[in-house]
Amino acid sequence: WAREGDRLRPGPAGEATAVALDVVVCTTRGQHLLDQLPVPAGLVEHWPTGAEPSLLGFEGHAVLASRLGQYDLYAYLEDDLVLHDPYFLQKLLWFNRQAGDGALLQPNRFEMSYTERQIKKVYIDFELAVEDARPEEQVELDYLGETVLCRRASNPHAGCFFLNSRQMAAWAARPDFLSRETSFVGPLESAATLGVARAFTVFKPAPRDAAFLEIQHYGQVWSRRLPGVRLG
Repeated sequence: WAREGDRLRPGPAGEATAVALDVVVCTTRGQHLLDQLPVPAGLVEHWPTGAEPSLLGFEGHAVLASRLGQYDLYAYLEDDLVLHDPYFLQKLLWFNRQAGDGALLQPNRFEMSYTERQIKKVYIDFELAVEDARPEEQVELDYLGETVLCRRASNPHAGCFFLNSRQMAAWAARPDFLSRETSFVGPLESAATLGVARAFTVFKPAPRDAAFLEIQHYGQVWSRRLPGVRLG
């Protein structure tokens, strides 16, 4: 709100982080609820396919490749992720200005548990190996007067990825793009991770700086399975 004389008038806010966003939802064989979503017509674009349901994620790759050169960032997200950080996209672009386009920064996924007495936040993507990163496998960023440490991830999975326009073009030009290979855990995980992990060196914020780049995994399905974690 802004004051004009004795009156207050509404005005824009958050313009520094505003983006133009196109949302495309891939479905298969008519099995979807898009026509029941309580959102304005045209807010979401429908991309119908005849793919095997377990391979639907790869159709998202085809959508991204069909629009090369149209966006600053190309994003792929599983449908149970919630993004809260208004500076998330700016952090990604900033990271690539420091580390180059051969590096891909992935967010740390977390889940929340709410009870009457406490709130717990649990990061759910454990590393596949515990070891000290070599200097060439880490990137240090100066952020708000502090140093943020990003390390090469032994577990590159985050259920999503965000590529700048140059990275997207380089990935789409690879001979293994759209190979629909499912060797990383399974089809869902492979669609989110395998292709970009082959094309780029994947980093994540180190545990001490986990919140620098993070995304919420809705629910508690994974945190309830972790040993030593008690949730409400």
